[in-house]
Amino acid sequence: MSPFYPLIHAAESAADLSYGDRDKRAAYLAWLYPGDTPAHAAEMGASQYACLLHARACLRACDLEGEVSFNGRTVDVLRCAYAPLIGQIGPMLLTLARARGWLESNPDDLHDVRPADILVVGEGSQTHGLVVTAVDGATIYSVDGGQDDWGNLKPNGKPYGTAIRRCQRTIGTRAGRGVWLGDREIKWRIRL
Repeated sequence: MSPFYPLIHAAESAADLSYGDRDKRAAYLAWLYPGDTPAHAAEMGASQYACLLHARACLRACDLEGEVSFNGRTVDVLRCAYAPLIGQIGPMLLTLARARGWLESNPDDLHDVRPADILVVGEGSQTHGLVVTAVDGATIYSVDGGQDDWGNLKPNGKPYGTAIRRCQRTIGTRAGRGVWLGDREIKWRIRL
């Protein structure tokens, strides 16, 4: 068995969970917000784009140690309540990865994508995290949180990003500038 199997298994086990599917809503909220009260989890889960929360859940499912010093206090990044730290999942995972030696951010090394990598692509409001489940040449397969949830629509009729889905993208370079996954540049990677 591959040493990466638990992380891939965790990602695959959450595929197709969504807030908009009433039969799967409780499992979706428990997966993403284990340390939060049911009311806080439901409030955040109803509209929050949760790609990196899905990555955090996959790491937690592997029974990894998550305690690090974050913003001057000890936090279990993988199990803590998210409501008091809302908007901090990227920096928390980056801090944990750096502390454990899991972080790779050297642009020259980011082309080497493997199953069970967690990739962070894009910048600013376009930042997205995903869990790689398979690689076939230039095709990268993943399970991503933050996907369109057609069972959970905004008042304007567009879907919230409250679903976890299987995805596929192509990896490559653009004019010699970095490594790109689909239309976003890979910024950093977590590799266990």
